[in-house]
Amino acid sequence: MPADRDGDVDLRPVVARLEHAFPQAGAEDVQDAVDSAHRELRTARVQTYLSVLVERRAAKTLAALGAAGALGTVRREGAGMTDTFGSWLAQFADSSTSLGDLARLAVDDPAWPSEPDRLGTYITYLEQAGATPAAFQTLTDAWIGYATRPKSEPGPT
Repeated sequence: MPADRDGDVDLRPVVARLEHAFPQAGAEDVQDAVDSAHRELRTARVQTYLSVLVERRAAKTLAALGAAGALGTVRREGAGMTDTFGSWLAQFADSSTSLGDLARLAVDDPAWPSEPDRLGTYITYLEQAGATPAAFQTLTDAWIGYATRPKSEPGPT
């Protein structure tokens, strides 16, 4: 993305470096990780090293997904592995954590997206809803949890 009137930096070099550093990741995985990190950090007081911070955060997300073998797709073979992020998230609606807050939002919001089941889908939705940087961090953490859940974990009932 070239610099725009809001002062955003060009993150295309970040995407290119991460695609090279994480060859097992698809272009969509890398772009989603960069978009998520950027949305979390774009309102930081100091913007001087924004691209460096975005790259580090996105790399951390990609490394976590890669370590769990979850890059490329979150749909896996096995019981309960084809449920959507929204249905997986709903099981946390009774939690008093930020994950629970996100889960309740998903359960209570009839416009919560269900397809395509990609991190970018939910990032876009939260951005359009005017979510806070903390909400984007919670979403990213939840996505990592969803994408890296054990194969033996049953889906929500």
